[in-house]
Amino acid sequence: MAKTILKNALLLKILNSTSQMIALLDKEMSIIFGNEALLEVIKMTTDEIRNTPYWDLPIWTHSDELKNKILFSMEKIFLGETINFQTTHLIENKGLRDYDFTIEPILDEQDEIQYLLAYSHDITQYKNAEVALQRTEKQLKTFFEYSTDGNIINTIEEAIHWEEYMDMGKEEELLDYIVHNQKTRISNKEMTKLFSSNGSCPEDLTSVLFDSLEEEKEFLKRLIKNKVIHFEKEYPQNDKVFNCTYVAIYDSENRYYGHFGIHRDVTEQKKMEKNLIKLATKDSLTEVNIRRHYIDLAQKEISLTDENNKIAILMIDIDNFKSINDTFGHDIGDKALISMAKLCEETIGDKGHFGRMGGEEFSATIYSDGNDNIAIEMAERLRKAIEDMLVPIGNLSIFFTVSIGVTFVKGKGELEGALKRADMALYEAKQTGKNKVVVN
Repeated sequence: MAKTILKNALLLKILNSTSQMIALLDKEMSIIFGNEALLEVIKMTTDEIRNTPYWDLPIWTHSDELKNKILFSMEKIFLGETINFQTTHLIENKGLRDYDFTIEPILDEQDEIQYLLAYSHDITQYKNAEVALQRTEKQLKTFFEYSTDGNIINTIEEAIHWEEYMDMGKEEELLDYIVHNQKTRISNKEMTKLFSSNGSCPEDLTSVLFDSLEEEKEFLKRLIKNKVIHFEKEYPQNDKVFNCTYVAIYDSENRYYGHFGIHRDVTEQKKMEKNLIKLATKDSLTEVNIRRHYIDLAQKEISLTDENNKIAILMIDIDNFKSINDTFGHDIGDKALISMAKLCEETIGDKGHFGRMGGEEFSATIYSDGNDNIAIEMAERLRKAIEDMLVPIGNLSIFFTVSIGVTFVKGKGELEGALKRADMALYEAKQTGKNKVVVN
């Protein structure tokens, strides 16, 4: 994946133009790639940072507790959890800065962890904003108007002691009171623009942020208990994704009377993350699995399959592909590859995996379910479907055929040998007339 990033100039430019510190980690938490924002803060070069354990970065040197927290968070990450923490770091010419760090797993199609993505952003202004809550409403409004994020303050008329209500077993009654009595006291123009359809702020803007009354109550319960909560939420009404930070507001007697919220639009960041995953696993032309990812998927399936349910390996190669390129041009050759790959992937469906091995050669793993004929029939079905397929080129159409070699995996560690046997069967199909299936 790091090579994919480095070879893709546009993607590299995007990663290096953001102020967020981004690092791609392997499953051992060693750094594969770090963007320029990260390198600038830690004062390391690309070569120096590569293969460095994430917990050994200079950012954590001031706190063994934080280093250990990162190290011991691996167990949670490999259970599919996203890890979030904050730290303060002294930045040259900037002084002390607060950062919010997130480490989350990047999963493959089988929901297995392939990489870890670590990213962070400077939250100093939000930390300062929490302190500023104790200042006057006018100061808060001034701050809000200059913020590029959506900000909101909700309050209730009468502050309450949460613990006292809990001791009396009146949690539900208390939540009902807050939900029906809270009002939006301050909301900046960004917040109104994000969530109000008519340009004016509702009396309780929080009510439009949640899908149901139960969801809002659960949010309030978590907020009052934890004081500060961070979460990510998608809003279908404006097709956006936000990172949300909410802080419970307490008076001098430790009574709850409202909350302060920040909504940061991370829609583009999420799109970029999806593109990163796609670049790491999918062929840029045909959008099927790249060779490395396909082999990983095949190996995983083989390791999980018992002796009675063998995996079949198919090697598929377009016949006379060079003549297609020479006669019609490479753009038509690319169109043929795309059409064939799409047809194969749709035909195989959930019966196996499909990937591009290189050039005009593709491969598929097919589950035999204890019956070898299933894979052979699938190979024949693919061959016939491709033979019948027409690829339009202007007012005309072209057609082509494929040769397919089939073999069966003989053991859990036998993928490489099976690929070679399938290749030999493919070669035999080519040498004996093409447009046929040969089983080895």
